[in-house]
Amino acid sequence: MGLYNRYEFRAYSCQMSRIYNYLGKYLYKILEEVDLPECHPTLNTSILLLINGRKLPKGHPSIEDILKEQLGCEDKN
Repeated sequence: MGLYNRYEFRAYSCQMSRIYNYLGKYLYKILEEVDLPECHPTLNTSILLLINGRKLPKGHPSIEDILKEQLGCEDKN
């Protein structure tokens, strides 16, 4: 039973890694089209973390927050 659970976990981890890689690559393409300023350090860090399948560190601005700031969007809540 334990071996089966490890296999499931490994399969799940591999699948999540593929999803993060897919999302990271397409997110990067979208951000290139939006033409954000080059060398935006928090954005670069966010993209690299997501492409490598990692979560953003606690307190790190989300990509949504960075995009809102750069594009001049305001919350309508």
